[in-house]
Amino acid sequence: QSIIDVPKPCRDYEEVKEDKRIVYTYNIDCFRGREIERQKESSVFRIAMLGDSTVFGAGTSDDETVPYYLEGLIDRDYPGQFAVLNAGFGGYHAGFLKELLKGKLTLYEPDLVLYYEAINNATNNPGFLDTEIGKLRHLGNLRTFIHESLYYQSMAYTYLLERYYMYLSRGRERNIDDYQINDEFSEDIKGIIEYTKSNEIGLVFVKQVINYPLEIDGFNTLDFDESKELYEAQLAEAMMPHSVNDPEWNTDTLGKVHAVNQRYLLHLMENLATKDDIPVIDFLASYDEQVPKEYFADFVHQHAAGNLKVAEFIYEQLKDHEYIRRHCCLDGEESDGALEPTEMADVR
Repeated sequence: QSIIDVPKPCRDYEEVKEDKRIVYTYNIDCFRGREIERQKESSVFRIAMLGDSTVFGAGTSDDETVPYYLEGLIDRDYPGQFAVLNAGFGGYHAGFLKELLKGKLTLYEPDLVLYYEAINNATNNPGFLDTEIGKLRHLGNLRTFIHESLYYQSMAYTYLLERYYMYLSRGRERNIDDYQINDEFSEDIKGIIEYTKSNEIGLVFVKQVINYPLEIDGFNTLDFDESKELYEAQLAEAMMPHSVNDPEWNTDTLGKVHAVNQRYLLHLMENLATKDDIPVIDFLASYDEQVPKEYFADFVHQHAAGNLKVAEFIYEQLKDHEYIRRHCCLDGEESDGALEPTEMADVR
């Protein structure tokens, strides 16, 4: 067993939270959900939703994630013609996701990639255990092979590895690293754009939703200029670095820092997408103040109802996407009403 409450990667398991049974299942390549053959049928249009734990669906069952709901919505209207793969991994940022896309995900021959992540690039936080250990998956050498062979296969290896990274995180600082947040993120997004274009894979960026007001300190974070001004002001104020154990670092302060950075990254992503005529789905713009708090379990992760709302919005926007229209018949017609979370499990 893990020494901390971190799910076993690629091992099906269940947990109970607040009297609710939560089921996690994985396929052979660690993607969450039912087993999907790598080679798809020519008659099926495969969508891969690429992202972090918000795509993975941390805290929700297999049948309550955004990718699951999205497939159910499409399949209700166009049975058997589409499949949605959950390519979400906890702690992954743009760099990891770019490598995942070029590696295992490409083996599944996606026709369209939905990119949904920004929060893990928002702050360089060495305290994220899953992020640090996740790097070992992408070294592409003998060390990666040994790690994949032993992690959660050998209790001794797993225990010592997690203890080692927990030790390293003690006393470390959280940093606002302008290079990582700005330049590195932009380069990784460009890499994702270039790879999908060269491999004739469709790409749509979806602005990630977090539990924070759209207006921060009087700045409208949906406006690029105001968002950039707020981001630069935060850098100038030297709000970081601070020790992880600094008493001034309360939840409100950390949430604000993450929210400012994440919203700025979303603008950078949208600007890069626009230059290459790549569609951007903006769920945030449909709200005046913020996405309702009742949709969220915490600062980032949503309950099943919130995941369903995101899936419904994505579905409506995808009806106007050229890759979908070219494949089939999503013509923008309205479906026969939104489904409640408890009803969705019956449509697949």
